[in-house]
Amino acid sequence: MKLKTYFYNANWLIIEKLISLPIGLITSIFLARYLGPEYFGVFSFLISAVYIFLPLMQFGLNSVLTKELVSLTEKTSEILSTALTIRILASLFTFIIGAISAVLFDWIDERHLLLFFLLLFSHTFSAFDIFNFWFESKKNNRPVAIVRVLTLLLFSILKVFVVIKFESLSLLLLVQACELMTGYLLYYFLAKVYQCHFQWQPSYSYGKQLVKKCWWLIFSGIAAALYMKIDQVMLGTIASKSEVGIYSVAVRFSEMSYFLPVAIVTAFFPYLIERKQLSAPAYNNTLAIFLGGLCWLGIAVAIVVTLIATYLIKILYGTEYNASASILAVHVWGGVFVYMRALLSKWLIIEDLLYFSLVTQGTGAIVNIILNLLLIPEYGALGAAWATILSLAFASWFSFFFTKKTVKIAVIMTCAPFMFPKHCLSLINNKK
Repeated sequence: MKLKTYFYNANWLIIEKLISLPIGLITSIFLARYLGPEYFGVFSFLISAVYIFLPLMQFGLNSVLTKELVSLTEKTSEILSTALTIRILASLFTFIIGAISAVLFDWIDERHLLLFFLLLFSHTFSAFDIFNFWFESKKNNRPVAIVRVLTLLLFSILKVFVVIKFESLSLLLLVQACELMTGYLLYYFLAKVYQCHFQWQPSYSYGKQLVKKCWWLIFSGIAAALYMKIDQVMLGTIASKSEVGIYSVAVRFSEMSYFLPVAIVTAFFPYLIERKQLSAPAYNNTLAIFLGGLCWLGIAVAIVVTLIATYLIKILYGTEYNASASILAVHVWGGVFVYMRALLSKWLIIEDLLYFSLVTQGTGAIVNIILNLLLIPEYGALGAAWATILSLAFASWFSFFFTKKTVKIAVIMTCAPFMFPKHCLSLINNKK
């Protein structure tokens, strides 16, 4: 497979986000200004609360599926049907667990309980997300990217219409749920159009193998969701929904560029597997190049956003959200670790160190929860931003120094930003 094929595949993911981001941003700005901090905070709080349960529905299969489909192309139908069965069962189980937890522990306001159930149920359709990974394994993200953009555009227009015409938060969340269900189902129909040879033939024995491979990823995914979204949930319970609205505006901007490392690493994941099989020096050099590049990309984005944060918030969201600027200037620096973590997650899969993904994500979640408990009562949303940065640094860098099997990648990650030009030159010379 030529390297340019991976660039082509990555380009479609990047193009999709470059089109989707303005659409999503404009919609978010409109909703935030029209709803105000309190109702926009409720909207953001419910979405974050549901997001925490999503990794359990995904059952750790996402990255593993791409690897399986690349390595075992002759068993595509068996892999997909087995994975779909697992995901359907996991989704239904998670919905029940989520609904029971909301009722028993009363962490969702009674007024919003049915809306929470609706959003949680819409994610049960994420089982059909497995067909997205079939396209990834074929290095063909073009059709998926196009369909996702069109779906986003359609439902963004519908959200704006609903808010203007009916002024209903409940109806807005209903549209949000319909968007999620439609997006997931389209993966299946799109795969059929592109002649994915899918037949319902799940294998119990292969299913046990998949579950065994994914076991650590399930819990690490839950831990990752906790330390990425628990800040908004804790703000909503410890502080207020208005504080969540102000914080979520900052987080929206901060996380806008997170698609870049995910798109790059997702597109080049099969290439990393091939480099691993080629030789250890070639593999390590490639890791250093990617880590160095991702680190500097994250730093560049953070510097730019920090400098223009005040102007961005004031112009786009208005004076009601002025407090979001200082939060954004802090929170955006966590992206440096998020950028590198995108590659580290794939590295753990390639090296069969899935258990360590749980260790790092789990400790990161614990650190984040503790810091939020300490900082939110005193500093509010700004405290939550600092808690996020520190927990990301711990989970995505510092914790990799703790074991012999991961200390090598921790050293590469530490040195890669300073050695980045040299690594790139080495790659160019090798090509010659």
